[in-house]
Amino acid sequence: MIKINAIKLPDAFDIYKNTNGEKAEFLEPVSKINIFVGSNNSGKSRFMRHLSMQADFEIKAEELETLNSIVLGKINDLIETFDSYGLLDAGNISLEALKNARLFLANTLNTNSDKYEELRNSFTRWSK
Repeated sequence: MIKINAIKLPDAFDIYKNTNGEKAEFLEPVSKINIFVGSNNSGKSRFMRHLSMQADFEIKAEELETLNSIVLGKINDLIETFDSYGLLDAGNISLEALKNARLFLANTLNTNSDKYEELRNSFTRWSK
């Protein structure tokens, strides 16, 4: 199971600010239990309803560093194999593309909200 540390907020959330008064890019830190505090009609339920209706989520997770390390290791193994055989490409994979891929490791993961449909439906019922 992935331990989520942060959820990227879509552009529609640009009215929400972080503690510095700047646009909040991520809802972080998050844990198994999160408490939203605010006065009545301050938007807590609206925020959660809006978040629960997203089609997919970009998340930061503890496992991301491990995943990036594994991916980087595999890319480096491929580059070493290409170099040892003097290859510039193999099929539609080029040595240059492999070298460039090292620059684009993930900083967030995408997950489909279908996995959260039951939770989303429950929250919708609770918030009415």
